[in-house]
Amino acid sequence: IGVLSIALKSTSVKGGTSTTATITLEAVAAPADITVTFISSNTDAVPTPVSIVIKAGQQTATVTIATNKVTSKKTVTISAVANNVTQNANLTVTP
Repeated sequence: IGVLSIALKSTSVKGGTSTTATITLEAVAAPADITVTFISSNTDAVPTPVSIVIKAGQQTATVTIATNKVTSKKTVTISAVANNVTQNANLTVTP
């Protein structure tokens, strides 16, 4: 079971603030928990959490995505990966 989608509450935020991401799996996590790992294309602007665990029997989870202050506008790709299935979302970070 992999990641079906990653949906950002806000797709553009001011550096130093945060948004949330809702991760949806392709199906309910079963028979055990599923770990979702995050990758940021620019860890200076968006230091993503390393991973979250979606408990068995659940299909979605929400995670906070923090940002750092930037001197110029940055568009960062955030990838969510589970069982070699990856979905991406773009987050714009502004000064």
